[in-house]
Amino acid sequence: MVAIGDVDESSDVAWQGLGFGNVRKGVQGVVTDLMSWPAAELAERNRQFTAPRTEMDTLVADRERADRKWRLLRSVAGQSVIVAAGEIERNTVRKGVDYAGNEVDVELDVDWWSDGRFEALHTRIDGLPERIGDQKDPPGPEELRSIIGEQAPRLKEEPADTVQSAGPTSSPPRSG
Repeated sequence: MVAIGDVDESSDVAWQGLGFGNVRKGVQGVVTDLMSWPAAELAERNRQFTAPRTEMDTLVADRERADRKWRLLRSVAGQSVIVAAGEIERNTVRKGVDYAGNEVDVELDVDWWSDGRFEALHTRIDGLPERIGDQKDPPGPEELRSIIGEQAPRLKEEPADTVQSAGPTSSPPRSG
């Protein structure tokens, strides 16, 4: 069994460096030393010990939160483009109507009757999924917000306008 008196001098230096005074005082002496410190000094020593770790934890948490937000934006942008592409596809070919408003057994090629406006919609939307999924140069949050809030909704609404301008069809533009 090792007695407190047998502790070598290097341990004393280490304990003193931590601010615990002479290790030979034993546990009771260390507790007494700690009790004699002013609360502000104890708080400062605690802050010095925990601050770097807390700051790193905060940085890691902030980074993870930003990454989750970005992944959510990316997912929503992808879904928005899928919905808009579906609207374009659903309205590319429509049933026609006669002068009396009765449906006829004729399919209208909306792209042809709209002077290529549907093809232009396809062209505009075709690059968006690749851009959203780009691994080498991923889109930033602002670009994703633009796709979600402006580009995809506009592309989703344009088929209705294009169908109306193409001529009479049997029903209003289809929406999903």
